[in-house]
Amino acid sequence: MNCKNCNSLLAEGATFCPNCGQPVVAETPATPVTTEPVVNAEPEVLETEKVVSEVTQPIPDPTPIQPAPAYTSTGTTEQKKSSNVGLIVVIIILSLLVLGLGGFIAYKFLLPNTPTPEPEPEPISTPTTPTTPTAPEEKEYMVVGNSTLGYLKLPGKWTAAKVPGAAETALQYVDDSTVANTAKGAYIVTLNVWKETPDATTAKYAADQEASYYSANDPDATNIQVELVKLGSYDAYKLSTQYRSDNVWVITWYLDGADGLVHIIQVEGLDLTNDNFKIPETFSFTEIK
Repeated sequence: MNCKNCNSLLAEGATFCPNCGQPVVAETPATPVTTEPVVNAEPEVLETEKVVSEVTQPIPDPTPIQPAPAYTSTGTTEQKKSSNVGLIVVIIILSLLVLGLGGFIAYKFLLPNTPTPEPEPEPISTPTTPTTPTAPEEKEYMVVGNSTLGYLKLPGKWTAAKVPGAAETALQYVDDSTVANTAKGAYIVTLNVWKETPDATTAKYAADQEASYYSANDPDATNIQVELVKLGSYDAYKLSTQYRSDNVWVITWYLDGADGLVHIIQVEGLDLTNDNFKIPETFSFTEIK
């Protein structure tokens, strides 16, 4: 006999297992069971087997729930939409007709009638006569001088005068526009001649005149200057002097003539830029036509 705990071999009559110390339980001989054969007997099914069989049977799939059919537009809705569009179009057309009729009535009966302007007749073209350009008005001049002194062309009106201290042979003219200022500031033009000698040339006359201003030590004379210039086609010496007390400029030109004389032209006045100081440019030894 073996131990029920450790399966060690036990001695006959042992009450404890020498290996594991467990008590030895004596085995009771089994009573043989006799069974009678049952012919065509169905095996008895235990309740637990029935339950297990019922549990292990496959559970059928539940019936799927069909979704509700989606709403689809029907022919009736489309008919309603088309009828609405047609109604809107009819309303718009009627509104336009009403507006047009109202505008026509207002134009015809309410607004005042304005006559339609008649087209203007086209102008009749007439041949134009070419116009002759008007010649510029010539400024008034007067020619002064003589065959001995030479000639000048004076613009405007001038009056012959004799300024105190002038030479007997001299000719003098006063601008009428400044004649009231003869004593002070009038524009005066003088023509004169001096006899030229080998010792008294044009250049010497100018130089002597310039020197006379300095030798006299005249404090009133200033801006004294001599220069060689062109007077028309002639060479001339130009002597410039300004007097402080009157603020008057005195410009004298000296030029040689074919007659052996020194011809003298003198202009005096207030404004050195005045056109009267250009008069000597008109000088001629022959009469001006």
